[in-house]
Amino acid sequence: MKKSREKTDRFIILSGFIGALTFLLAIAVSGALYPGYNHVSMVISELGASDSPVHLIMNIFGFGLLGVLTALFALGVYRSPELHIAGKFSSIFFFITGILMILVAISPTYTDIGIYAPDDLHQLAVIWQFPVLTIALLLFAFDAWQNKKLRILAPVILAVGAITLILGYNYLAVWPPPIPVGIIQRLTIGLAYALVAAISIMLYKVQFNTPLKKILLGAAVIVIISLAVALPQQLEINDSHANQPTLRGLCYGLEECNQYCQNRYGTCSQICQQEPENQLCGRIAVLRTGG
Repeated sequence: MKKSREKTDRFIILSGFIGALTFLLAIAVSGALYPGYNHVSMVISELGASDSPVHLIMNIFGFGLLGVLTALFALGVYRSPELHIAGKFSSIFFFITGILMILVAISPTYTDIGIYAPDDLHQLAVIWQFPVLTIALLLFAFDAWQNKKLRILAPVILAVGAITLILGYNYLAVWPPPIPVGIIQRLTIGLAYALVAAISIMLYKVQFNTPLKKILLGAAVIVIISLAVALPQQLEINDSHANQPTLRGLCYGLEECNQYCQNRYGTCSQICQQEPENQLCGRIAVLRTGG
């Protein structure tokens, strides 16, 4: 019975680490199977959008699986003997983060990306993940500071968390963002879940006194595979976009921007209001006709 509980605890504590890796792999594979998908100019939600050719793969094995594994990780945090009141309380917010990610999976985006719709469950689930996960990380950092074996996590969480908050603000509150949306979104989400992964693997090491070489080697293999899958298509897209006019990295050239703005009038209109000198603004059909 004791061995069975320990196996369960090992798995659920490591779920935070596994979730981050499977999410990375799901993005890479889905992007490679989506013709013309651009990791620089397109957000991750577009992989799971209702009209995406890979929406089932991304929503099940990307958003959905990450949500389930994050919720399981929350249970592992709650059951860990290494943590006290603040750490146990953080598990509630980790669990809510997992549920919000599951909601992202079951409510594919339909709206014009960049225009906030208060009744859009997908956008609400995306937006609320950041403050909820922030609370979870802060509570865990406070608890970790009181545990000598976990103390190193506290300054890491605070430093990386501060960077993530700045990126998140520029991604969610400043639209269109100052750098290509695909990059700023991936940095924001990537750093946030990298912290979850770091907590997961460090708690696993401390609680079970287990070497991490094999686990980290496996993680490195998954990262390398993900890059190998995603990079060829992205490099090809980057080459085709060289020296072409762009709308803040969201689309390149008149033909592509005409197609992009057809379904994203609000985003393109905002950019052209902010950058009236952009040569594409007076040539994109939907902007000339006013939608």
